[in-house]
Amino acid sequence: MDLDARLMRAQKKLDSIVGIFGLGHEKTMRQSKAVDRLIVLKMQNEMKLKAAGGR
Repeated sequence: MDLDARLMRAQKKLDSIVGIFGLGHEKTMRQSKAVDRLIVLKMQNEMKLKAAGGR
């Protein structure tokens, strides 16, 4: 449960960060790479949450 709570919190942070940088703005290459990394992290977190929820 503790891990789930931490993942959910991290997920919310990632959602807000991706929302700020990921939408409609021209991005520098560095920002773009960082956002791509965050989106990958976000997807990995979602997979972990689904796996944890499926037990």
